[in-house]
This record gives sequence, C-alpha cells and structure tokens, in this order.
Amino acid sequence: MSQNERPNSSARTPRARRLRRERLASYAVGVLLVTAGLSLGAWTLWPYVAPIRGPRLVFDETAHDFGAIDQTRQVRHVFSFVNRGAQTLHVKDVVPS
Repeated sequence: MSQNERPNSSARTPRARRLRRERLASYAVGVLLVTAGLSLGAWTLWPYVAPIRGPRLVFDETAHDFGAIDQTRQVRHVFSFVNRGAQTLHVKDVVPS
C-alpha cells in the first residue's frame, strides 16, 4: 500500500454508516422534543401574557376539603375571586356541589 492510499475507512463500513444514521436520528428526535417542549411552554404561559378582551374570573382556590364531618353539622367555606379581565363580570347563578 502506498502512502497516498488510505486503508478502508471505518466511516464506510456498514456498521459505521448505521451508527451515523442512528446518531443523526437521535439528534433529530432531540431537536423535535426541544421544539415541542418550547411550544408547550409557550401555550402554557399564553393565558398569562395574552391580552384579556372579556371578563376573566380568577379564584384564590378552586376546591376545599372539609375532611370527615358529621351529617348534622353545618359547614361553610367562602371562595374569593377577582375579575382580572378588561370588561365587567356578571355572576348570574351560583350552584353548590
């Protein structure tokens, strides 16, 4: 073999080509996952950064657990809420569960 001839390069073997394709596929999947994650993050934050055109009801808490109570005992809980929207909020009907 002369000095100008290169031995069979490992990049040309079937195994090396397969590994190269797998590595490229891994990079592509990684880029796809990062892009999807950023997109999901943007959609998750959208309600907080988007302009609010109508009324927007925001509660301090959306559930309350009284725990174990006797059936004869009366219980009460107040849910506080605020209108964070740009227009007037009209509460017309409240139905307890």
